[in-house]
Amino acid sequence: MRRRGGPEKLLPGAVLTLCLAVVGTGYAYWNGNLRVEEKLSTGEFDCTFSETGSVTAEIRTADGTETEEVPVQVSVDADGKSTALTFPEGVPESFFNGEKELCIRCPIAEKGVKVKTGEPDFTKEGEKITLTPEAVYLALPEGIYALTAPDASFLTARTAELYQSAEETDGTLYACLYLRAVKETEPI
Repeated sequence: MRRRGGPEKLLPGAVLTLCLAVVGTGYAYWNGNLRVEEKLSTGEFDCTFSETGSVTAEIRTADGTETEEVPVQVSVDADGKSTALTFPEGVPESFFNGEKELCIRCPIAEKGVKVKTGEPDFTKEGEKITLTPEAVYLALPEGIYALTAPDASFLTARTAELYQSAEETDGTLYACLYLRAVKETEPI
């Protein structure tokens, strides 16, 4: 009498079961213990205001064909990362009426990742900022005088669109701010 399911039939099934167990255990071991941790550091734009070059301000037409230099005084903080600009003769009325834009160029020194240079994109809407006067001065041919009690209209905050870029001129890198005043309903 012959028995069914002899060793010749059990052997392939046992081998297949053993292979599946080994593959399953290997996958569980690999999947459970494999960890990938990585930190990605892209670098820092560690820029400070530079001693080389000079801060300039100018009023210009939107196409840049006409320019008018605006006197500016600069004071840089000890860390070299922020600055205060003072316009001792004021900013021309043509800027506030929205006819022209104000371009401020400050020299910077790269200490980290290189800054990408290029012109700002004036086709897009600029960032809205508020310009708030802190003091009012009267400029006359014989001198400049501070007004102690100016009319409230002189202290009114104005809105401007801000465009930023980094530009290189004669080997010096400049952080450039372009301000375009939003036209007010009432003129200054």
